[in-house]
Amino acid sequence: AQTAIAQEKPLLGICRGHQVMNVALGGTLWQDIPSQQPSDTMHDTQGLPARSHISHTATVDPDSRLGRSLQERKVNVNSIHHQAIQELGKGLKVTAVSPDEIIEGVELPDHPFAVGVQWHPEWLVQKDPIHRRLFASFLQAASEWKAQ
Repeated sequence: AQTAIAQEKPLLGICRGHQVMNVALGGTLWQDIPSQQPSDTMHDTQGLPARSHISHTATVDPDSRLGRSLQERKVNVNSIHHQAIQELGKGLKVTAVSPDEIIEGVELPDHPFAVGVQWHPEWLVQKDPIHRRLFASFLQAASEWKAQ
């Protein structure tokens, strides 16, 4: 993560990758959401039959790279984690939050494409094409980076 950020390579962090981006930039994590930030929002649905199960919504900043990629202010997301970003890493901006204010999206505004999401969009692309837009944006950024 640190190398990709330093070299301005496109970076898309998903779930643990989202958390790794944050820690690589000096941020911290809630180690266990249920015990440290109790809420009615379901974050850890591991054990449910489908990884594409919608757990909650995420409110997305429309002026962020994530918002421009998804083209939606609210998205339905799955949730298979018990850790989450607590303190933001240096330079990161929050771009999406769950109903209980857990950070669901981050990005580095001054980087060509460094975006992290707490959910698993790869398991939602069949159910909701909105999530394909994130991958299309990432692929576009990677193509532009390679062309340079």
